[in-house]
Amino acid sequence: MMTSYLQRFWPVFLFGITMTILALVLSGTGDDGDSVHHYLFARYAYLHPGNFFDHWAKPLYVLLMAPFAQMGFWGVKLVNVGLMTLTLWCTMRIAEFMDIKRPWLVGFIICTMPELLHLTLSGLTEPLFAACLALGTLWFFEEKNVPAALLLSFLPFVRSEGLIVLSVVGVYMLLSGKWRLVPLLAVGHVVYGIAGWQVFGSPFWVFSKIPYATLNGHYGKGHWSHFFVSAQYYWGLLVSILVWIGLALGIWRWFGYVRRKNTCEKKELWLIYGVFAAYFGSHVVFWGLGIFNSFGLTRVMIGITCMTSIIASTAAERLIDSIPQLRMQRAATAVLAGGLLVSLLISPKFLQKFNLSSVQKTHVALADKYESALKQGKYTLYADAVNLGVAMDWDWFGEKRGYTSTLPDTGKLNGPTAVIWDNWYSVVESHTKLDDLLKDKRIKIIEYIAAKGEWPEPVTVLFVDTASAFSTSLLYYQSFETTEGSQIENWGLRDKRSLRLEKKNEYGPGLTLHAEQTARIDSIVIQCDVLLRDTANWEARFVAEYTSKTGKMLSWQGFSVNKQIQLPDTWTVYVLTIPILKDSLEQAEIRLYPWNRHESPIWIDNLTVRSKSSSQ
Repeated sequence: MMTSYLQRFWPVFLFGITMTILALVLSGTGDDGDSVHHYLFARYAYLHPGNFFDHWAKPLYVLLMAPFAQMGFWGVKLVNVGLMTLTLWCTMRIAEFMDIKRPWLVGFIICTMPELLHLTLSGLTEPLFAACLALGTLWFFEEKNVPAALLLSFLPFVRSEGLIVLSVVGVYMLLSGKWRLVPLLAVGHVVYGIAGWQVFGSPFWVFSKIPYATLNGHYGKGHWSHFFVSAQYYWGLLVSILVWIGLALGIWRWFGYVRRKNTCEKKELWLIYGVFAAYFGSHVVFWGLGIFNSFGLTRVMIGITCMTSIIASTAAERLIDSIPQLRMQRAATAVLAGGLLVSLLISPKFLQKFNLSSVQKTHVALADKYESALKQGKYTLYADAVNLGVAMDWDWFGEKRGYTSTLPDTGKLNGPTAVIWDNWYSVVESHTKLDDLLKDKRIKIIEYIAAKGEWPEPVTVLFVDTASAFSTSLLYYQSFETTEGSQIENWGLRDKRSLRLEKKNEYGPGLTLHAEQTARIDSIVIQCDVLLRDTANWEARFVAEYTSKTGKMLSWQGFSVNKQIQLPDTWTVYVLTIPILKDSLEQAEIRLYPWNRHESPIWIDNLTVRSKSSSQ
């Protein structure tokens, strides 16, 4: 009996075992934003019970994940593996109820969806949504209507798209004579409304606190074709083709249903095609109009994995069955299976997405270096990148935490303070400019870490209040990400935002070091990305200028840039070490800055100045 069960559901076992191993071995988190944020809500829910009723975090998700999140991120990954494995099994059972000849193909299609595999190893809510939807749909096919309606009634507390699903399910129940059970679809809202009444002062918080209930989208809007064009990346090229063919066949069968030719059962029509069309179509409209805070995220389509794979498999079966000879059908099936695997493997960055992203690696590097000092010093942390909460094992909802946008504008900071700026979350979510932090005299730049090889280049910068700042070799950093002015432009490789210097704008920003700052410094190390239009331009230089306290010029040194730059119009890392002239210039101030008086322009980015002593 076990052997026959394995033969029927071998994709389930293959998926479950493989993904469990990957969850334990790989370090990736699915993404570095929402996936981590959902985990943090569950991780600290027992310390902050309000997390159990946070509408964005999804109350049912937090309730389920909280105990497993205490084990670390791998705990929620294992739960999501179990949920997606359940989704796969339920979908194959539904395929059997629909008399699909090759239920294994439905499971195999799920196993070859690239974004599904990546997000199974995450802390996101889509796997729980997909599992609840698949199980509820299976129960409807098994005529277990009461438990199906009760389970699906809680979908909006897993993801807000549950409201869309409930509307379609309600229509199905009315048309199929199950109208007496329709009130059960409200049970989830009644239960959570009462449970959160004391917290929010009203049982209607389940509606008033929905974070997406706005027609003014925070992220703007996109193209109406976005989800159609992107399908090849989140479903895979071959699966997306099969889905569109399957939808065309479904529309044809729907016309037959309308003409009362009974070519499509109500369960299949509403619970498979109806849910898919409403869910997919809604996201197309939301992003096209820029409403309900849609960001055009393609991962949301994992929520309807059950419907997607069944629709794709019906198209595959129709194509295979159109071949007259059985032997040729088997050959076509093998070719299809091979095509699904190839479509999976050619998905952009398929293997890379299972590991930590570049920006997460900068967070880990920063945490390895400064986590202990920040915790021992009882610093208040202002940061926007939620992955820092995982990297630094920091209570993201505690008193010692805030966003960079909540950093006091003026006045003395309240105790030891650390600010971590990044060039995505700090800019997009908190609208905090790096330039403003660099100009803030209350804090001192301690460290910056940049990850090469991506665009935009991930950058993480640590500041500490000057009163409690610990020693650091970093003296100056400027990425020009938010800098304004005529010298800043988007030019060069991948439209890299950078500083342009030429004859009409020849001086770049720099750093002035006072005598007390250079007392224990033997040399200065300047590093930056440089692009020259003309490599013969010897006038492009970095200048070390020594002046007395009265402003008298004592020494001037210019170090030509083109000695290290071999190729024109190519970004190159430039490194310059400048010895400190201490013997005769002990009381001098040193000013360091880039300079280009030539008509041929030079571009500079990620300008960094570090100190170096004999002990280093």
